[in-house]
Amino acid sequence: MKFLMLVQGVGILQYEMDGRELISLQQVSPHFLFNVINTAKSAVLLGMDNTAELMDEMAGYLRFVLKQYSPQDRIPGVKALRFLKDYASLEEARFTHISIKYQIETTDFMIQPFWLKEILHNAIHHGVLQRKAGGIILVRVSRDGEWCSITISDNGMGMSKEQSACLLSADGISGKMAEQLKKEDGSVRLESGLQIGTDVMITLPAVRYAEREWGKAGRSREVFCENNFGG
Repeated sequence: MKFLMLVQGVGILQYEMDGRELISLQQVSPHFLFNVINTAKSAVLLGMDNTAELMDEMAGYLRFVLKQYSPQDRIPGVKALRFLKDYASLEEARFTHISIKYQIETTDFMIQPFWLKEILHNAIHHGVLQRKAGGIILVRVSRDGEWCSITISDNGMGMSKEQSACLLSADGISGKMAEQLKKEDGSVRLESGLQIGTDVMITLPAVRYAEREWGKAGRSREVFCENNFGG
């Protein structure tokens, strides 16, 4: 697929793009990046202590989305969660009246690279940001025998039964996810109520491969959970 790209100071550039690059490009929203850069600029001007950390998170986010993952790719849970936290931290910097917390007990799973980010995006923009006071989102990962459960809960505006059914339909985000998960012996469940909030739970087979891969990097899964997701 060919795209025309406008490059500042150069003009129009024709660029050949394959399917993997297109998937990655869809995750780089110009509006999102513009707002993150403005947030970082404000942090610098105000002399805030978290400026360097914010830039590191933006760099981590961009490195991940530019790796050209395909919809068929699956990555270790530890990588998916690290990317999720980079994205979450950038959104928290933009919207200071939301809080994203974590309870990570395991990373023993493999998952499509962008699924968790898509669920969190919906929890932020269609959930807690619909309340003037903002709200709280909780990301929980646990293991029960041969199964891992990943739940993203928010106390936002919630959805009606009709809206939930639409998301779970074949054309909805959760429905498409459910179709893929079924092929991998997994499932997705959505529970929501107006003025109550929404829970989205993914259940996946536990995979020890994720832990072994993280171990090769010379760091433990436990260190990752405690240092980056404590509280």
